[in-house]
Amino acid sequence: MDIFYASLLSLFVVVFSCSLRFGFFKSKLDVDVKPPPGGRGWPVIGETIEFVTCGRKGHPEKFIVDRMTKFSRHVFRTSLMLEDAAVFCGPEGNKFLFSNDNKLVQFWVPASVKKIIPSLKGVNQTVLKTVRNILKPETLREYVPIMDMVAQKHFETGWEGNGQILTHKLTKNFTFLVACKIFFGVDEPEWVNKLSVPFERLAPGLFSIPLNLPGTLFRRALNAGAFINKELTAIVKKRKSDLADGKASPTQDILSLLLCDDYGRLMQETEVADAIMGLMIGGYDSTSSTCTFIVKYLAELPEIYEGVYKGIEIDKGKESLYFSSRHEAYDAYFVYVLYSILFFLNAFSNSNELPDHIKEQIEIAKYKKSTELLNWEDLSKMKYSWNVACEVLRLVPPTQGTFREAISDFTYKGYSIPKGWKLYWSTNSTHKNPDFFPEPKKFDPSRFDSKVPITPYTYVPFGGGAHLCPGKEFARLEILVFIHHLVRRFKLKKVIRNEDVIFNLVQPEVAKGLPIHLHPHKPKN
Repeated sequence: MDIFYASLLSLFVVVFSCSLRFGFFKSKLDVDVKPPPGGRGWPVIGETIEFVTCGRKGHPEKFIVDRMTKFSRHVFRTSLMLEDAAVFCGPEGNKFLFSNDNKLVQFWVPASVKKIIPSLKGVNQTVLKTVRNILKPETLREYVPIMDMVAQKHFETGWEGNGQILTHKLTKNFTFLVACKIFFGVDEPEWVNKLSVPFERLAPGLFSIPLNLPGTLFRRALNAGAFINKELTAIVKKRKSDLADGKASPTQDILSLLLCDDYGRLMQETEVADAIMGLMIGGYDSTSSTCTFIVKYLAELPEIYEGVYKGIEIDKGKESLYFSSRHEAYDAYFVYVLYSILFFLNAFSNSNELPDHIKEQIEIAKYKKSTELLNWEDLSKMKYSWNVACEVLRLVPPTQGTFREAISDFTYKGYSIPKGWKLYWSTNSTHKNPDFFPEPKKFDPSRFDSKVPITPYTYVPFGGGAHLCPGKEFARLEILVFIHHLVRRFKLKKVIRNEDVIFNLVQPEVAKGLPIHLHPHKPKN
């Protein structure tokens, strides 16, 4: 018994001594390291709940701005997603992270995302390079007429004839139809519906607690991801066979282009399926969210709607302009008179250009035929419409930010960032900052006029660096096609005047799906 107590006492002394020694060195290390100021919140969960709650209440910027004010406007410490993290703020923080991709930092996603989408564990750089090359403007311009055909059919079947619609449901349907057609050439309703269901289940589980238990969001998303991968792999195998037999064109869609890399090598089915799945996830939810909020702002702001509408409604027929009513003909005549007045005034002014939205609309009206599909040149003239979309992306970006991981120790703004820490950049440190965007809550498309410079790294709805969204140009084309068909068909009125906006970890949403009253323009005579 004496030996037992003696041993126990010895063990206590050793442990106590080690604790003191560890504590001493830890304190000394902390002084030397000087991590960013901030707090870690609750044990284990950290500040994740407050981070999520701010978004759910419609003010995701509050979490960032409050801590920038309290701790540092450059970088602060927190704990998110069960990880020690530092939030990099402002254009300098964005530039630092984007410029050091694959140098000091690397892309990082939570464990739940990696389990649902295994391909994210290790991105094949050859595949990534091929995807970026394919999604360049010079390649995508050939697919604009296809987008237009899909949009025509979608609006005819889903919007026309309905006095009231649920916007978010229809925009998701639109972006999914476009993605299926452009990415792998499928537009059969049965197959599209079959694949859309698992995609609906995928997003809610991406940032859920990774517990593989029946009934959980994670289990549903895990099963959905496996199903999608299986279906896409089957499509890839069939296309590979069709290409070999001459039954498919090497350039008919993104899938065919992906199957051969820059060296003509046939890529593995799993590589291509993973790439297509990534494109679908990025293009489906993100773009549909942006389209939904475009509808919201066009319904709320008549003057913005009119600025977009005037240039898209006026179409030119085979021999002459036609209008949906005598009233609209008078409107068009007024626009032409205004154009003429501005032209002559311009001749006697110091300015060499007319307002962008006047030029945009007149050009589109002048050169389009009634049955002619949209093309790249048409979308390039929609400058004001794209300014509107950019302002939507500023106020309601499809993602609030993403994570990086420190792959080595480094110092930033006098603070040391340890290897392994997760680093978060957020659109909310710049997009709604009055230092970069005066009157940040005001909807003002003129912010994006080419004459008004925007501070670099302050407008980042598509991210930046090596992980700049590869589908940025694809999204631009899809959004402009959507706007074109929306405003040439309908005037819009909100059903719920002050509908809440919720910022989830995946994407922003309108609480009730944005129900809208549709008021069709009068039929053409």
